[in-house]
Amino acid sequence: MAIWQYTLSYSEKHRKYMIKDNDRDEGLSITSHLKIDLPAIVCLSLMVVAAALRFWDLGLRSVGYDESLHLYYSFQFSEGLGYQHNPITHGPFQFHMIGLFFFFFGDTEYMSRVVAAMFGTVLVGMPYFLRNRMGTSGVVITSILLTFSPMMLFYSRYARNDIIMAVWTLGIVISLWRYIDEGRARYLYLTAFFLSLAFATKETTFIVIAIVGSYLLIVTSIDWIPWVLRKTVEDNLLQRSQAQNSVMENSNPSSYGYYYASPSIKKKLKDFSRAGAFMVLLFTLTLPQISAAVSFIQLGTVPIPILSNIFEWIKSSLYDSGVILASTRPPEGFPSGQSLFEFQGFQITKGSIIAIMVVIGTLWFSVLTGSTWNKVIWLKCAGIFYLTWTLFYTSFLTNMSGIGTGIWQSLGYWLVQHDVNRGDQPWYYYLVITPVYELLPFMLTVVAIIFYIIKGNKFTRFLSYWCVLTFVIYSIAGEKMPWLIVNIALPMIVISGKFVGDILTSINWQNVFRANGILLMPTTALLMYLLVRLIFYRPEEHNIIDVLHLFATTAFFFVALGLFLTIFVKLGSGTGVKVVALYLSLLLFLFGLKSTVGGSFEFQDVPNEMIVYAQTSQEVDKIMTSLVELNYQHGSDATQKIMVDRDVYWGLAWYLRNFENVEYADLENLNPPLSGSVLIVSEANRNKLFGY
Repeated sequence: MAIWQYTLSYSEKHRKYMIKDNDRDEGLSITSHLKIDLPAIVCLSLMVVAAALRFWDLGLRSVGYDESLHLYYSFQFSEGLGYQHNPITHGPFQFHMIGLFFFFFGDTEYMSRVVAAMFGTVLVGMPYFLRNRMGTSGVVITSILLTFSPMMLFYSRYARNDIIMAVWTLGIVISLWRYIDEGRARYLYLTAFFLSLAFATKETTFIVIAIVGSYLLIVTSIDWIPWVLRKTVEDNLLQRSQAQNSVMENSNPSSYGYYYASPSIKKKLKDFSRAGAFMVLLFTLTLPQISAAVSFIQLGTVPIPILSNIFEWIKSSLYDSGVILASTRPPEGFPSGQSLFEFQGFQITKGSIIAIMVVIGTLWFSVLTGSTWNKVIWLKCAGIFYLTWTLFYTSFLTNMSGIGTGIWQSLGYWLVQHDVNRGDQPWYYYLVITPVYELLPFMLTVVAIIFYIIKGNKFTRFLSYWCVLTFVIYSIAGEKMPWLIVNIALPMIVISGKFVGDILTSINWQNVFRANGILLMPTTALLMYLLVRLIFYRPEEHNIIDVLHLFATTAFFFVALGLFLTIFVKLGSGTGVKVVALYLSLLLFLFGLKSTVGGSFEFQDVPNEMIVYAQTSQEVDKIMTSLVELNYQHGSDATQKIMVDRDVYWGLAWYLRNFENVEYADLENLNPPLSGSVLIVSEANRNKLFGY
């Protein structure tokens, strides 16, 4: 972020320093102009506030169930025990980053959440890089909303990868629009880097690619349709220069944004518009990663009856032929089936042969398409992408099997897991929980989408498309969890910031102050207060005081209404609506601060809080203190055992990492006698074992 710039100028007319040489005057003027970059200053200031909120007392809350899994494997990696990618726990990036902090700073609860806090802080400053599209007000409002967002703050203090994915997602969006505006190859390189890190972080990357890719597919139809059909369409624009095409493509014409791409005729990949070129890069880098999408045909169930019958027949045929493209059993997502032969200790199955053929085919097609588009740029992007991707999935070349688990099992496992519907939430789950924590962005998004569809440009229509499709896809997905709202809230916050910023800049504030329009804000608050009092007023029978109070409240209401209408008419309906909308947004923002503080600092481990899911009780800290004291008393006694109920084992894996003699068992059906000095049992099984 460039906060200021110095401009040096040479001037013959305005001299400040005179040098005489052989009766000849030469003038050199050095003038310094300090240019303040307001968005940069504000974003940096907000990042400081965000850091304070995110790093303060990170170790206070007990480690949750999912956190325990992530931290346990990160701890093992930091201890030199290696790491092997498993799609159940998502991508390897988080484990390597947390393990790195454990290695240098120690394995504490505080350090376990530092990575999430860092990414949550970085996210706050990222809207700055969209300033040419968002405007100064839009950038500032978006950063403020990201700073105090209940969802963003909570999961910036939680060892999950969703806040990391928010950074990669916004990074891809920024790179897209910076490339469309400027056409510099460095934004394509950044896209390749962000994309590789996203795939190395979480499988929700496939949803991001589906949204951005489908948008580009729509708006660049003038590029790829003639290319696919191999048709040449003649018109009077063929002689337009490349510079003229660039200006036309990146301008905002009066058609409110429906003019998406250059109208010049395309039949070659290298002649695609900037948006089309970005689509080619995204498609070619992603295609091998979605090879496992063919596993979808073995699900056997789709909402459309006819297709469902076809898929069921395909599924039965594959099973009868001994082909399993992705398995739900360990190794998760692995292509298995009938064994053909053994190679280097690995069983080669029919499913794995098909998987290898599909991956090689998609990789070949990607290389061919990318090289045809732009060989130099594509090879650099592919090098950045695959080098970064390979290093993380192989744990820096120590686990070469990670290439297979990353390119096939990641998507394969989550496809076959779709019908499991973990969490057992209804389709309207996000309609219920999102307004609870993100009420302001939720309401503003609804209004903004309607407005931008009618009077938007290509950027604001993209934001609308991003919001709608994100909400729809996550509502359809089988697994619905509160942390996934981070992905839903991100586009809502961006479009809300842009919308409020547009309102702020469209108001003539001099006229507002001249007409005392600022009084609309307190008048609106008074009207709302009196209206609520009237709606919920319940006077007691035959009580003259209550009746008089009712009449007084009604009179004050109409006086306030008259004052409101007077100012509103004086300002004009357009400006009046905007001022009132801004004030209501401010009220909702202040109301949302209660959820921000409550969710992250007051009720961060209370199960009744909807944002909290599978959270370990604070009582665990007391239990661990007792275990440490007991272990200290026994010293290195080999008979000192800890038996843990399978129902609670993974939630305690992090806490028990330093204990050597730990066993776990299904205590619901315990046949042999209990063994061990310590027994940790779930509440449900406690009643069965001990009768209380």
